[in-house]
Amino acid sequence: MELIVDDLAVAYSQTQPAELIGWVQQHLGYVMHLMDARKTLAEHRRLLVIGGWLSLLAATVHIDLNQGGAATARLRTAVSLAKHAGTRKSMPGVMRLKLGGC
Repeated sequence: MELIVDDLAVAYSQTQPAELIGWVQQHLGYVMHLMDARKTLAEHRRLLVIGGWLSLLAATVHIDLNQGGAATARLRTAVSLAKHAGTRKSMPGVMRLKLGGC
């Protein structure tokens, strides 16, 4: 799953936002599906981190699409997932985007 996040992040600079958002949403849906499945605590935490990064990427794409409301919702989701995962890895990026005018 981490490779998917990396691939989508690389695709960000080469793909139209309207196309990329569909891919990101598809993978977020898959993460949500996996969250409902039986898993270990470590797997659960890993899914939270991945979901946070995907939500942050989705927020960025929504900004590019001038969809401020959707971007704000995705940022809030990213912050929440990072807190639940017990990691601050994605927090600097989230805070930068928040300060950038979302």
